[in-house]
Formats: sequence, C-alpha cells, structure tokens
Amino acid sequence: MDKVELSEAAQALITADTNGARRVIEYHEFSKLLASDHNNQGLKVLENIIDEFTIASKPLFWLRLVAFDHNCREYVGTEGINLDFDYKPYDIRALLKRSSDAYIMNNLNEFQALVENSKLQKL
Repeated sequence: MDKVELSEAAQALITADTNGARRVIEYHEFSKLLASDHNNQGLKVLENIIDEFTIASKPLFWLRLVAFDHNCREYVGTEGINLDFDYKPYDIRALLKRSSDAYIMNNLNEFQALVENSKLQKL
C-alpha cells in the first residue's frame, strides 16, 4: 500500500460533527462506508488485506498489528495514567511466535526489538 492509498483511507475515516469539529468515524459509520459503493482505493486495499486474515496467512500483517497494538498500549500506559486506565504489559515475543512464520522466527530478536522500540516513532 503506498502513501497515497494510506492517506486516502485515513481521510475516509475522519468526518465533521454537527459543530464542524473533526472526529474519527464511529463503528456503525465505518460499516456503512464499507457496505457502500465507495471508490476509496485506500479502503479497498485495506479490505483486501483484512479479508480472510489469519496469522498464518498474512504473518507480516500480524507483525504490524502487534506493533500497532504495542504502540496503543504504551500510549494508554503513559497518557492514560491520569485517567486511571488499566495498563498491563504483555509478552510481545509470544505474540510474534504465534505467526510460526520462518522469516519472523529466524529474526525473532530483531522483530521483538523493533516492536518494542516502535513506540519511539510517530504513528
């Protein structure tokens, strides 16, 4: 997926509320958008990636999901502390191993380090 498609998909997920403030669309709005005859190439590419997803069938997508989840958990753990959000770290290595992908398994230490350090990058 190139940057144009990803940007297009991201823009489709943002709407304006009745006061004109921009916000992320809600789940029911997303479902309606996907069910529509949209021509958003970014969303179509995402649909193709997610369609029939299993950890074994799309291990690199799994790797990206683990990294994204890690970023979200770390964000909640740091920024949500004043809101009393519950933060519990988890075993990244065990999640990566679930792929059983030869390439990921052969580079497990490197991928684990990349996921752990991904929180230092902008989402």
